[in-house]
Amino acid sequence: MVNPFHVNRSKKLNDHLQTKNEQKDPLVIARLMRDGRFRYSRLLEGVEAELRNGTTLRSKIQ
Repeated sequence: MVNPFHVNRSKKLNDHLQTKNEQKDPLVIARLMRDGRFRYSRLLEGVEAELRNGTTLRSKIQ
C-alpha cells in the first residue's frame, strides 16, 4: 500500500495545475513505483492504534 499523503505531495510537485483530477492518481502511483520513490504506509497495531483512535474521538467531541 502506498501512502496517500506521499502520492498527493508528489502530484503537487510534478503538476502545477490546480485542478483536482482522480485520473491523475494511478499515473502518479505508477511513476512512484517505477522510480522506487515511495514509502509504505505504517499500519498501527495495539496500543499505538488505540492511542490514535482515542485522539481522533477526543477531537470529534470537542
